[in-house]
Amino acid sequence: MKLNDNPALMRGLALRLLTTSAFILPTSNVLAEDAGPQLPAGPLVPTLTQHHKPGPFAVIPIVDYTGAASNKPYRKDNIDTWSPALDSIMSSGKIVKAGGGYDGAGSAKDGFADVTYRDTKHLVKAVGSYEDVGQLSVPSETDKQRYGYKRKSGQFVYGLFPKAGQALKIAVIHDRIDDHLTNSTRSSTESGVPLVRGDGQDPIKTERSIGKAVYEIKAPLNGIDAIKLEATFVETEREANNFTFRESTPVANYNIGQKDVTRIGGQGTVEFAAFGAKNRVRLGADHTNYNGKRLGGPQLNDLNIVSAYQLPGIHYLSARLDGESAIDLTPDRHVNLGVRYEFVDTSASDLHKTTINAGSTVLTSQQLYEQYYGANLDNDSQDHNISVKLDVKEEFLNDNMALTGSVGRIMRSGSQLEKYFAAPSRNINAAIGTPSRNVGNPQIKPEEHYKAELGWSWKGDGYVEYGRSKPGGDSWQVQLSGSFDRVNNFITRDRAHGQDGILLSDNATIWRNVDADLATAEFDAQWNATRNVSTRLNAAFNWGNNTSDNRALYGVRPFEVNWLVDYHDDLTNIGTWHAGTKLRLVTRQSRVDDDPSTGSGYDVGQTGGFGVLDLYGGAQIYNRVAVKLGIDNALDKRYSIHDIGAFTDAGAPDRVLAPGRTYYLRATASF
Repeated sequence: MKLNDNPALMRGLALRLLTTSAFILPTSNVLAEDAGPQLPAGPLVPTLTQHHKPGPFAVIPIVDYTGAASNKPYRKDNIDTWSPALDSIMSSGKIVKAGGGYDGAGSAKDGFADVTYRDTKHLVKAVGSYEDVGQLSVPSETDKQRYGYKRKSGQFVYGLFPKAGQALKIAVIHDRIDDHLTNSTRSSTESGVPLVRGDGQDPIKTERSIGKAVYEIKAPLNGIDAIKLEATFVETEREANNFTFRESTPVANYNIGQKDVTRIGGQGTVEFAAFGAKNRVRLGADHTNYNGKRLGGPQLNDLNIVSAYQLPGIHYLSARLDGESAIDLTPDRHVNLGVRYEFVDTSASDLHKTTINAGSTVLTSQQLYEQYYGANLDNDSQDHNISVKLDVKEEFLNDNMALTGSVGRIMRSGSQLEKYFAAPSRNINAAIGTPSRNVGNPQIKPEEHYKAELGWSWKGDGYVEYGRSKPGGDSWQVQLSGSFDRVNNFITRDRAHGQDGILLSDNATIWRNVDADLATAEFDAQWNATRNVSTRLNAAFNWGNNTSDNRALYGVRPFEVNWLVDYHDDLTNIGTWHAGTKLRLVTRQSRVDDDPSTGSGYDVGQTGGFGVLDLYGGAQIYNRVAVKLGIDNALDKRYSIHDIGAFTDAGAPDRVLAPGRTYYLRATASF
């Protein structure tokens, strides 16, 4: 039975969260200390993204100043190590902060400078950073893992505060990533299907420019508590090719990929109190243009010839209206309700531009779509998405324990890749070539997520956060959470096997709708055992299933446990120091979608379990100078993670092997 097939069940589940005896518990009677209804800082209804979404590194934070070198494709730990020394420097109010680091993984070097000036009326902030990461040495491997990049980023922020409760902030960011080496192209055959492992191209240059302006009024104004206006502009350009950094594995046919994306958007938010609730209304819209093409190859060496309009002039408009309310039924019983309407309009202007492919065959993106999804396919689409989410929280035992629950229907339209990606094969219609085709589905239906979440937390009277306690009282916290998500019309990446709605069975990469179930569970326990000793145990479980085809969902992380033990103390009267260890245990992932002849083959294969031990420590003096040093993979284990996360939209991603034992050092200073 599907949740959406039984509206009464959905209403009953929501009502049960409000009225069940589990939530009718002794409550605090200290009304004077109650802050009243509180809305979350971000949208109550989340914005979902493509499953296993590819893309360049996140822009913000530009560099993780408190850890080792960032953007490690082989490390996706569920929790990070603790860095109190560096945290204290970065959170200080000093005008200048600067630092740098070295990591033996790829001989990575990075540095940054952060200058911030503020007074009662103005804020000026400028940040510059760089990273230089080389290839990775892997235990028991004679060749280095093919990886590396160079990155330079800059950020400028200006803030004006004309009077109390008013603020204008303008931010500009420029981010450039050069010479990003990706997995080597390796041809292989799996279950009789010829595949090209790896991304096939290296992103030679990725350049992003971002501008954002925000104006806020928080002082009460004629019954309105706050007003926020935002405007955003983003431009991304990327060029990739398969020859500049592939001297050792030359290809027969050179090709270049070019992509540019421009997005402009804005939104306005109003917060006000009415009917005993705190309310927020948000209206926003974004319009994005995507253009991408492949020059040269396959079987063409003329880099002036267009062989694919991979992003054929896509226009993607999203307009949203959110309404959110927070109300306290009792001082300890909190309810939040969010509703979102989203209109998504998509089209593509270059669908009928011809491309030259193998054998001088003329082909358009429209013709490619129609081969798989039907003749006279309408490539314009309009989605009307309605999402609803209800959160309930009950606090008791003097607010030291809490139960949380949420139910929701959350919708997501297909992305530009899922709808319009169009890449003809390397050998147009030959059996060896069609598996390298990538064919988006312009008429893909929006996903409908019917998700329920439950959570429980309990903390001692003395707990503040990990490593920090209040005088007196026990200092510990235990959290347990879980979710179940039933998805109608889940948008899956798959291969053409003549499924319902797919006209061909040639193993090309396509996108289609299926039904799917996803579930998560997480346990987290933190204990500040003494003033100096803290420990944390975290366990995370993920599960996904394509119920339409009765097979595992690709890209689902295996069960993982992380255990931290930290010692921290004063450094006489001039600073503090700490030392810690982290043990990460990951189980084998045997539920995979790795057979391209029957499924998507998007998982490389089953991944073995492994254990990694990390050692680290640091110190800070007068909140002015801090260092952190550590040893990653101290036991020099050979392993690879299951959830790869491609930089580009590779049809057959390859494994990224982790390096062996590596050492790192990071230092920061403030003035």
